[in-house]
Amino acid sequence: MFHRSPFARRSGLAGLATLAYGVVVVLASLYPAEGWRLPDLAILQRQLGEWPRYYSYTDVTLNVAGYVPLGFLLTTGLRHRMRPMVAASLAFAVATLLSCCLELVQGGIPLRVPSGLDVFCNAVGGLLGAWIALFFRDDSGEGRGARWYARVVDPAAGGDAGVVLAALWVLAQFRPDLWLFATGDLRHLLDAPLSDYSPRTYILLEAGVALMGIVAAAGVARVLITANALGFLLILVTAGLVARAAATALLYDGGHAFLWVTPGNAIGIALGLVLGGAACSLSRQAAALAAFAAMLGGVVLLNGAPTNPYADLSPIQAWQQGHYRSVVGTTRIVSMGWPLLAGLFLLRHARRAG
Repeated sequence: MFHRSPFARRSGLAGLATLAYGVVVVLASLYPAEGWRLPDLAILQRQLGEWPRYYSYTDVTLNVAGYVPLGFLLTTGLRHRMRPMVAASLAFAVATLLSCCLELVQGGIPLRVPSGLDVFCNAVGGLLGAWIALFFRDDSGEGRGARWYARVVDPAAGGDAGVVLAALWVLAQFRPDLWLFATGDLRHLLDAPLSDYSPRTYILLEAGVALMGIVAAAGVARVLITANALGFLLILVTAGLVARAAATALLYDGGHAFLWVTPGNAIGIALGLVLGGAACSLSRQAAALAAFAAMLGGVVLLNGAPTNPYADLSPIQAWQQGHYRSVVGTTRIVSMGWPLLAGLFLLRHARRAG
């Protein structure tokens, strides 16, 4: 068995998760970081000090919900070093201070509008997250969740980092205009598609990208889970599909949550689960190498794929300019950066195992 204190395990995971989610919050708050300029202090003071003339319940909900995980993670990480109420109070203060700083920086971004209402909503979200963490606290220091986590996640394989990596993989699926289970999409940086469109080629490439994405996730699951990696893979795939369905339902007014279910994606999911299950039965070194190869293969297929001339892009363009602009930008950055983080994680383990 692995000899490591529960305190170290919880602190390690909470610290990595807090850092990762903090980066996501910063990206979402400052996207798109274009056209930087020095803010006009008089305008900034008026924007932050007055109730906004125009706002929507969607913005309010997103601003509150976005800081709930941050308050929860901060409190979870701090309560092992101090009393629970002190940890929750400090987490609330840190979340509020972060929101204030980000709103001030938004004053220098032409496409962002700082608002005191956003700070208030973010502070409420941080407070709710801290309360939730207090409600689920375990005074004995070793609850069922902690015991389960210590039993199934391998700390020697960088399991804490692997769990955060898996969560980022699920987050990358919350974008309906990217291919299913695709990461590393750089096509917007290319001058022209690398191949011509044909229905059959498009279906095959779509299936290949989904298949490669599942195998890459399977390798991560096999590396960090000591038992039942296949079960963890099924949880990841299900969470990714739920995220894709939720994003698609938000994109289209009619709530068509399953428009992403295409022949190519259906084939890719079926074959991906088969090959992903096989990867879960390999040794950790072999699974890490297979996942790394699949991840690279998926990136190559995706960036060489043509655009679909029959796709209706008008809802996507409206989504990118509306309430979910920050979400769109954040998921794009996470999706682009995930192959690099996953590659470092997989190669590190493959080298150590070798």
